[in-house]
Amino acid sequence: MLNALEVFTTVIVGLMVGVEFSVAFFINPILDGLPGDSGLRGRTRGARLLGTVMPFWYVASLILATIWAVAGRHERGAGLVVTAVGLLIISVIMSILLLAPINNRVKTWTADGLPADWKQQLNWWDRFHYARVAVIIAAFALLAADPHMKEDGERRGDAPAIPRTASPAHASGAPAGAASSPDPASGGLT
Repeated sequence: MLNALEVFTTVIVGLMVGVEFSVAFFINPILDGLPGDSGLRGRTRGARLLGTVMPFWYVASLILATIWAVAGRHERGAGLVVTAVGLLIISVIMSILLLAPINNRVKTWTADGLPADWKQQLNWWDRFHYARVAVIIAAFALLAADPHMKEDGERRGDAPAIPRTASPAHASGAPAGAASSPDPASGGLT
């Protein structure tokens, strides 16, 4: 059950990161390059649509990651998941305190009713958004890192690794891949 939760959470957070990354590095730069007030209208529409959807997505991601952290608290690598939860909490706080107030103003803008500092407000939103994207990318990376790797490279839930057998050159018990040197006492290689 924990594996399904891990996969589902990682996919949900990963999709959220993809949306926010595309807004920061593709959509907004494209909109800003449009002539006239087309870019502003696009940003206003985006503020309405994403301002409605993304709060639920952030909260759902946080809840799923928190459930994963609690359910897997005794698993190896649980600290990475807890750190990811902390980063997701930071992203929600950033959204509420920094981005949502600007976004709520942008939603109401029209070409005829722009505040004098509208470009400055969009620039601030972009800067805060870049920082938030960095935070959620870090959270996603921690969740996707698969903290349950065992020391011998075996993944949790897989069949046990087949033990390595010594090659004839290493029959003396030396680890595979170890350098061989003549042993004068035994007359052979070690």
